[in-house]
Amino acid sequence: MDPIQLQIDIQSKDSLLAALNDLSYNHFSHYPKIHKQAKQNQKAHPIDLTFVQVGDGADTPLLMKPEEGEMINRIMSVIEKRYSLAPEEQTQSEIAFFAEACLHAELVPAIRTWLRRLATYNYGSYSPTMCYQDYTPVGYWASLLLAIHQPQEMEIVLNYLSSLIMPNRFRHRRNWQDNLYGFEHPSIFAGCHYLYQTQGWNEQTLKLLCVQLSHYWYNLPEEIPDLFKSCNPKEYLLEPGNLESFVEIFIACYSAFEAQHDQGDIQLIIEEVLPLIMECDQLENIRDKLLSALE
Repeated sequence: MDPIQLQIDIQSKDSLLAALNDLSYNHFSHYPKIHKQAKQNQKAHPIDLTFVQVGDGADTPLLMKPEEGEMINRIMSVIEKRYSLAPEEQTQSEIAFFAEACLHAELVPAIRTWLRRLATYNYGSYSPTMCYQDYTPVGYWASLLLAIHQPQEMEIVLNYLSSLIMPNRFRHRRNWQDNLYGFEHPSIFAGCHYLYQTQGWNEQTLKLLCVQLSHYWYNLPEEIPDLFKSCNPKEYLLEPGNLESFVEIFIACYSAFEAQHDQGDIQLIIEEVLPLIMECDQLENIRDKLLSALE
């Protein structure tokens, strides 16, 4: 695949918008074109995409600011280092670009369009999720930064994260699967943890939690108990109406992934996860409703 180098003046909103439009309407314009970029000789291969600072004459990839590096270290600190996605040069250029672009509300529609293009491709048959050389999915940091800076855009973030299909490089961790889907990947888990910690519990983060839990079957990530030690929605769910909202959203999210589940999966969530985030009497009140709706 020919390298994609997007020339950007990071200080110019017009330049940022032009780069986003170039991504969506040129390089990622339709499924066959994306598929050709993502595959070579019928095998997935790293995509060659770099966001480059214009005007320095050296095609220098955009560099993260120190605070962005600190944010990434904090995000990845909740999982073992061997499981984390450590961003290399091309991934860092995506982070630097979207850390700036996501600050501007007027650029959100263009960001949304690109993430939707990526997700639509990922959901296709035989579509390898496009990744950089360091195995980071293209668009992952864009989606997370969008959720951080524009939390009202959670729907498109959830759509993108749910679309991911990544080779399982952690066979000792989940040894019967060839691929990890969406929220199963440890680094995606780490990003969710960061959003819960920094944004607290509200309708958007509750929806994120419900989609996240809907991706788990057979067994749960080993980090689940620690997740709820530091950012537990228990108090939020005690407020009037919030438990009912959780049940409604969870049933809708879980049903959307019904084909991936068997009857034992909802029991696993009820027995091992829900006791961590709600009072015993609350769980008893909703158990039958969940079982009747989802088994």
